[in-house]
Amino acid sequence: MLYIYDPLVDRIRRHLKKKHIDANVNSYIGRTWHQYRYVQVLPKGLDCCVHYEYINHHWELHFEKTDSNLEAEKLRQVMISSIATSNNIGWHNWSHRQRGLLRLEEEVYDGTFESLFDKLWEATISILQNNYTSSKRYAPKEEAVALSETLAPTHEYHEPDEPRIVKVENLEYDRLTIPSYQRPYKWGVKNVNQLIDDVVTFCERGTQEYRLGTLVLHKLSKEPSSEMEIVDGQQRSITLLLLLNELHQKEEFTDLFLPEFRDSIKLFLAKKQFHDSISKQHIQENINAIRFRIVELKKKHVRFLLSNCSFVVIALYDISEAFQFFDSQNARGKELEPHDLLKAYHLREIPQLSYTDFQNITGWEKMESPYLSSLFLLLFRIKRWIEAQNGRFFTSNSIDTFKGYSTHQSQLPYQRIFLMADCYAQIYNNDISRRLDKQHLEYPHQIDQAIINGSLFFDMIRYYSEKHKELPDLGKRYSNKIWSTLNSYPEHHRDGDKFTRILFDAALLFYYDKFGTEGIDKAITKIFLWSYAMRLTHDSVKRTTMDNYAREENSAFRTIHSATKPFDLLNWELPIIKETSIKQKGMASIKEIFHNLHQIESEQ
Repeated sequence: MLYIYDPLVDRIRRHLKKKHIDANVNSYIGRTWHQYRYVQVLPKGLDCCVHYEYINHHWELHFEKTDSNLEAEKLRQVMISSIATSNNIGWHNWSHRQRGLLRLEEEVYDGTFESLFDKLWEATISILQNNYTSSKRYAPKEEAVALSETLAPTHEYHEPDEPRIVKVENLEYDRLTIPSYQRPYKWGVKNVNQLIDDVVTFCERGTQEYRLGTLVLHKLSKEPSSEMEIVDGQQRSITLLLLLNELHQKEEFTDLFLPEFRDSIKLFLAKKQFHDSISKQHIQENINAIRFRIVELKKKHVRFLLSNCSFVVIALYDISEAFQFFDSQNARGKELEPHDLLKAYHLREIPQLSYTDFQNITGWEKMESPYLSSLFLLLFRIKRWIEAQNGRFFTSNSIDTFKGYSTHQSQLPYQRIFLMADCYAQIYNNDISRRLDKQHLEYPHQIDQAIINGSLFFDMIRYYSEKHKELPDLGKRYSNKIWSTLNSYPEHHRDGDKFTRILFDAALLFYYDKFGTEGIDKAITKIFLWSYAMRLTHDSVKRTTMDNYAREENSAFRTIHSATKPFDLLNWELPIIKETSIKQKGMASIKEIFHNLHQIESEQ
């Protein structure tokens, strides 16, 4: 879909001139992002009550105020008799009339804005013109000349500037403006903390250049001092500005800021006023967060931010091109999956790729995206359910679950055991003796332990991918009766059965991860009874049902997490199901196992 921006008005005007269409253009772009916005094309020689309009992602032909306008009503009746509803075009209720507007049913995208207008225009304009009897049917010649002049481009076209890499200290904030069509400022404390963490992390690592993102700007003229509207990058540039404004006022950092850069920041703040409550709230919250964190920053960190952090700046003189570029980067670009974002994050945490890193990352890239999504969702749910937290969906807002600590930063006491394990595993595997005994020591990953950023993250995904693929063999080898029943009973295609199976597989993977095959036959039985008790005693099992059940105090995840030996699972008390509490019909093979294990209390 194509949202309505100011540039669309200029685009349709230029298109009308190119097609030699004699019409005026009106528009309304209110504060609401899309609702109540429209672009109107009013053909010369027709009553203004009859016009073409782009609204709600479609081109439409409108007949307004026809109750009091006989000519417009006549045209409406002619159109109804001339054009029947089809798959491509249709009449819609509007303005208290059953057929008040004629809509082209194809939704408008950036590349079809003009072509779909042409399609509706060509299907209707000759009928309208041939049936309009007003003396103003055709525009006088002098009006057409005047209209031609108004359709001329408002400025001379200039080729876009070459993209530039601009350091933070060279950003010209005094020339930047935020146009009225921009959304409110919505970045929050999480974004502030991420920015500060990134600056500190990459400074400590000795990174030569850290890219903060892209700024797409609309330059209003070729003049060197011309203002530049921010088309894309408003959120990150304002967040950075808030940080810079606090930093340059600190006495210990004053000498790091060039006078002209300080003035540039002040000028931007002086001329830009935020009036909406959303922006005001986020700005105040973020300033408080910056003031809380700023005590952690040292001079080297601020110097790194100013001199080593940069933007890719893309400046265009034609606003339509600027928005087309913005749309191509956002609306038409495929959104990254959460695991893609994590891959990028953890790659940055590896100073230099080792052979093992190369193997793990190559293995990751060979996995299909749907498989990676399902693997991450499974691990995410286990991690969340252990803590009695919501684990329904894994999205880009949840990726912090798979971010941990970096080994190159100062170690907290609880982190030392992980560092020791990593050091020992590397020493063992790199010892020359391994050439003789061919042994390999796995790093002791555990689902419920802290994530270690970088190399061990990719090794962890490789490890759990292998563990997950081993589950079917485990089930067949240690509890074939239960495993074959789960894979064969006829109701397993229902959503409730799928969600129950997710519980079973997740709990089994967690147990196998923690205790290996020790006592796994009994563990499979316990996990089966716990998970399928939910299925038997509920009329229907939804995703929310599964999530709530997994988070209960007596759940498999809480029990396995607190267990210190496999035997602890034998002491896990599961309630006996009463025959009268079973809601599910069928599922005979499942019920048979419950009866054989005396987990169903028969009616007396």
